[in-house]
Amino acid sequence: NFIRAEEFAEKIGVKPSYFLAHRGSHGVGKDLFYKAVMIAMGKRTSTALSIDDLINGWGDILEGKKFIIVEEVDKSQSREAYNSLKTLTSSSASGEMKVNMKGGKIYSQANVFGGVMMTNRRDFLSLEKGDRRFFIFDSFIEKQHKDYYIKINDWYNNDNGADKVLNFLMERDLSNFNASTLPFQTAAMEETIKLGQHDYEQIITELVNDKTYPFDNIYIPKTEFRTELKRLNVMGGENGHTEVMRSLGWVSGRGKKKINGKSVYTKTCWFNTSGEILTEVEYFNIFNEHCGF
Repeated sequence: NFIRAEEFAEKIGVKPSYFLAHRGSHGVGKDLFYKAVMIAMGKRTSTALSIDDLINGWGDILEGKKFIIVEEVDKSQSREAYNSLKTLTSSSASGEMKVNMKGGKIYSQANVFGGVMMTNRRDFLSLEKGDRRFFIFDSFIEKQHKDYYIKINDWYNNDNGADKVLNFLMERDLSNFNASTLPFQTAAMEETIKLGQHDYEQIITELVNDKTYPFDNIYIPKTEFRTELKRLNVMGGENGHTEVMRSLGWVSGRGKKKINGKSVYTKTCWFNTSGEILTEVEYFNIFNEHCGF
């Protein structure tokens, strides 16, 4: 008889502030890696599901769950999927989450579940720069001979393999582990962020980082900005371009000048703050100084 989750988990009532994300080659054994935990938790408190089931399906699948495995994640260009996952990985002020059950019933439960996403793709999700809701790591390794996996599966089923894994985990000292502390950003995370960007995001980011015209100045009149992107055949609309620029530390605005006693606004410009937080008056003065007619 395997130990139930409530008996072996040290912090069963605590919600992790992030999901694990396991990227790896197809068929290298990612599922086997988590089999012992799934056996220990049992079907009542753990499940494997698709990304669409998680973000678009009924809440029944999450009712009573503590640990989930999200299989074959492939949402590289879907910001909607990313935003939905942000909500699910975040803790709530009340410590509870609402579960929309089939038939219209709404069930309230403790918001304590966490899990791991598995994918064969390097660009499995469209992530925002600086996001730390996911700890991404890789298993892009050579697939073993099928006998290797048969032997592991036999060890699980016939040699108390799951018990042995759990005994190992039981001896881990988690007294100083804080599930609310966000993880560091791995190289895999940085790659995922870059690969998950739209083409226009990657191009604008490269132009800014390389200080290529018109990004070789601390300010850019928006007319020049639009003209240059059009010349380079950069796709994406105004809202998308604005989102990228803001994420890179640029702000937009316009100054005001007195001409013949009248206040006249200058051209609207992008201004590089270099991450510096300025007051409204400071921005106004900068635009007055740099963003001329």
